[in-house]
Amino acid sequence: LYVPPGKYKVGELWLKSNMTLYLACGAILYGSSATADFNTGSGGINIEGMQHALIRIYQAKNTKILGRGVLDANGKAIRAAGLNASLLKIEQSSNIMVDGILVRDSSYWNTLIYRSDAVTIQNYKMINCRPNKDWNNTDGVDFDESTNGKLFNAFLYTGDDSMATKNEEPSGTINTKNILHEKVVCYSNSVGCKIGTKTMGQSIDKVVFKDIDVVKAGRALTIEGYDTAVVQNTTFEDVRVETADVFIKLALDEPPDWRDAVNQSVYKDTYFTNVSSDANRSIILHGRAGTSGTINGVHFKNLTIQGKAVTSQTDPDASWNIANGVTNITFE
Repeated sequence: LYVPPGKYKVGELWLKSNMTLYLACGAILYGSSATADFNTGSGGINIEGMQHALIRIYQAKNTKILGRGVLDANGKAIRAAGLNASLLKIEQSSNIMVDGILVRDSSYWNTLIYRSDAVTIQNYKMINCRPNKDWNNTDGVDFDESTNGKLFNAFLYTGDDSMATKNEEPSGTINTKNILHEKVVCYSNSVGCKIGTKTMGQSIDKVVFKDIDVVKAGRALTIEGYDTAVVQNTTFEDVRVETADVFIKLALDEPPDWRDAVNQSVYKDTYFTNVSSDANRSIILHGRAGTSGTINGVHFKNLTIQGKAVTSQTDPDASWNIANGVTNITFE
């Protein structure tokens, strides 16, 4: 399906297997302001009221979205009308490619990849609504119960988390594994690079954030998981943080008050390699109160703050906040 230059009003669109949607430079698919136009089909998960989206890829294979055009969800209007909708929702699908487009103004999470395998999103430019303060759930790219996914060469301007990898459902969870975020610039009211808060199932394994620039964030690099999964082998590598209220946060002692959480997750072997911050902001490592070893293995290699190497957990060049039995902290 080829979309030539021009602005076209659309509702919820469903793409099929073995199909390519090509948006030419100058082409804009612009979301309708009528909520009924975002109810053109059934199926898929409803997360926080987010059943529908501007573009749906559901139970499809070998589908592509290519070009240099724009997807505009008209999210400010849709949100005001009471609808939480994604801009792009990829569910129960495999071998999906999204390359080159600009996506803007989602009313809720912008791009959700749910229970899907081998989804690649690259050369991706995102402009979401970002309030002057607080946040409005306009996440960037969220891999959720998915495997072998990749976000490559992206700019994410978001009101909420720029990247948030998670396991969504307590029933029938597919354990997230092998997710790579690489060459991403993010600007957020909330977290730049995140796992959580939903960590259902047994494991979240081998999530990588590599060659990342956090221009602005509330918390730059974080794992905040409050459910059942073991979050293991997480890597933050070649990351540069310009402005953030908190530099690093691994926490198990602040379960969310907006949902039920059994708070049984643990973190094993988290790696921070070639990670730097322009400002001396907190490094928070908080295990679960009353239990030792719920965060086990936090490995720093070439950690720098304001150009100074940090070589121990008592180094005065960093603002350390360690509590509740965090074990096996190493430096190299």
